[in-house]
Amino acid sequence: MAYARVLLGGVVVAALYAGAAAEAGTAGPNGPHVVVSDRSFGNAVWTTPGSAEASDDVYAQVAPAGSPTQYLRATDFGFAIPATAVVHGIAVSIERHSLSGAVADSRVRIVEGGFVGSAERALPGNWPTTDVIATYGGPSDLWGQTWTGAAIDDPAFGTVLSVDGNVDLALVDQVTITVTFSLCGNGVLETGEQCDDGNTSAGDCCSPTCQYEPADTSCGPPTADPCTARACDAAGACQPLHVCVDQPISGGTLSIARSRSGKEKATFASKDPNALFASPSTGDDPRLAGAQVDLLSANEGTVSFDLPPGVEWWLNPTGTTYAWSNRAAPAGPSPVKVAVIKRGRGIKLSSKATGLPLTGSQGQVAIRIRTGLERSCALFAGPTIVTDEANKFQARDATTAGLADCTDASLGAPSVTTTSTTTIPETTSTTGGIPTTTSSSSTSSTMIGSATTTTLPGAGCPSTGKVAATVTLVPAADGSTASSFSGIKVSLGYPPTVSLPGSGSLPVGDPNDPATREVLLDAALYNGLVIFNDTNTALITTLALSSPETLSAPLAFEQARFDCTPGTPIGAFGCTVPDEADQLGAVIPPNQRPGCQVTVTP
Repeated sequence: MAYARVLLGGVVVAALYAGAAAEAGTAGPNGPHVVVSDRSFGNAVWTTPGSAEASDDVYAQVAPAGSPTQYLRATDFGFAIPATAVVHGIAVSIERHSLSGAVADSRVRIVEGGFVGSAERALPGNWPTTDVIATYGGPSDLWGQTWTGAAIDDPAFGTVLSVDGNVDLALVDQVTITVTFSLCGNGVLETGEQCDDGNTSAGDCCSPTCQYEPADTSCGPPTADPCTARACDAAGACQPLHVCVDQPISGGTLSIARSRSGKEKATFASKDPNALFASPSTGDDPRLAGAQVDLLSANEGTVSFDLPPGVEWWLNPTGTTYAWSNRAAPAGPSPVKVAVIKRGRGIKLSSKATGLPLTGSQGQVAIRIRTGLERSCALFAGPTIVTDEANKFQARDATTAGLADCTDASLGAPSVTTTSTTTIPETTSTTGGIPTTTSSSSTSSTMIGSATTTTLPGAGCPSTGKVAATVTLVPAADGSTASSFSGIKVSLGYPPTVSLPGSGSLPVGDPNDPATREVLLDAALYNGLVIFNDTNTALITTLALSSPETLSAPLAFEQARFDCTPGTPIGAFGCTVPDEADQLGAVIPPNQRPGCQVTVTP
């Protein structure tokens, strides 16, 4: 991301190029540094071809003599188009005339990498007898080719001109080229882009060229679990690929242990009649779909055991019991030795491996059993825990109280963060009838090459149909965060279950007006350039301040109020700081940027 020194309100501040424009950018018109007569086509030779480098009434000249002339080849236009740019069009302008008006275009073509293209842009009619600038191509004309910034920056990029005529002299004063492009990945929706989510990564439903990725393109965290798999909808949103049926159940016992000799064993039993039982011969039948058992430890993470479809599964003659048997466990197809699922009578299983380090307390443990798209789960926490120590966890009599579903968030799985952040434990309280969930991440002193991210578990939409997401910038406790900034970009990612009015560049409203949806929480942040941009998946806020903002303690940065459907889950929010500049306009490295904290409230 580039920063420029611009004059704003009489004060020089750092401004982000990308945030300052809502339309596609242009480069040029640029003149060539090299102009030659190219004998690869035509006959008559151009004299003083270098005179076409500047508009100074000194001309490159040729007398056609009844046949097409050689090419006047102009190259090395000195462009510096960013590598992430998406090129939308190329316009070639030629200032030219002829002595008697008997000269006409023969060929006008583009040159890429030294090779003359096949797209013809010669104009009809004879040249005038006084200098006139003729334009070939335009802001949406790619000349039949696909372009990158590097191809246009190449000194071999340019254009060629050949003319035809009788008993006349063609004179060219100057050749220039103008390129129209957008900066994909800057978080601003520009001309030619379907989306811009602030990056040029694939797999997030907005492609590296800022077009919607095709339907069914995998998105979200990699997973083999169909209940958490997500796919693009061809409109920029990452949606669940499947709808799973969840059934929290009461748990009789859960035991996870490692003996002194190193042997491991995990057992679970539940007699809850509500445990899900797949209809035989359907997509949820474990004989056809297999099964997956997850252990979710609050302190040691999540492990999964596959019970693949095959001869280890069988169904009793009355169709009321599925059973899995693997006598070779923990070897063979699964470490699970026995699994039994009985219609209306619960679940029982035994594994010869735990998958967990068991180096200390687990805090709490949940178990989840999935067959196809059906999941039963139980959570052992608090008073249900009998023993919780190194190498041993035992619990009994779990209830379903407060367990809404079988998602990771409901079962208390650890928050997923990037390896470059340090997670601060979540806190949950109840305000106005819905949970208020806060999760944060602080920048690690070893973080390299990425901004801080935070993922929050969702809450339910209140009866008002609105929720507020508040972003706080949090400097690292080790002092590695830059102490001040005068340019910053903050991306508040939001789930498809909520929305903001409008899209693209949003108005900067009065922060004291209750109707204003996007508000900066510190009055000093309005002192300069403020841009709110909604990509329909993220609110991108870009600031270029007229005086630096100090960041020695957590800074309440902004609040956005989203629409939602009352009673529905909200989903996950995220926060990143993809760009920041110091008071001189220099880019602040990622390992010196603040962390983000997002709080979701009614």
